[in-house]
Amino acid sequence: MFLNVLPLLFFAFILVGYLNLLLPKEILQSWLGEEAGWKGLFIGPAIGALVQGGPFAFFPLFDAVFRGSVTTGTAVAMITAWGMINVGHLPYEAAFLGPRFIMLKYGIYILFPTVAGLLANIIFGP
Repeated sequence: MFLNVLPLLFFAFILVGYLNLLLPKEILQSWLGEEAGWKGLFIGPAIGALVQGGPFAFFPLFDAVFRGSVTTGTAVAMITAWGMINVGHLPYEAAFLGPRFIMLKYGIYILFPTVAGLLANIIFGP
């Protein structure tokens, strides 16, 4: 198992290194940190929904790039969106399940990450 995951981890860490150079911490904090306020609860889930890959790719990326830059609520919203709203599945869902299913699924799922982030901010603080 570990040998199968090793190349993925290797490339994930390379990507994280480049992202740390391309996205300075100040920009991340203004978009996703305490300064962002409500904006972070909407941008975070959008980023989480767009990031593809399994946990071996997502969590090292999240830890290296976003730790210390985002509020607790934004982190919860981003991770929730990554788990619930996977836009990479959209073409397969459209082909096999149809547009009605997609509208229903995304209509329900689109608000959950933001609400989860808001509750995390209320309960745990920023």
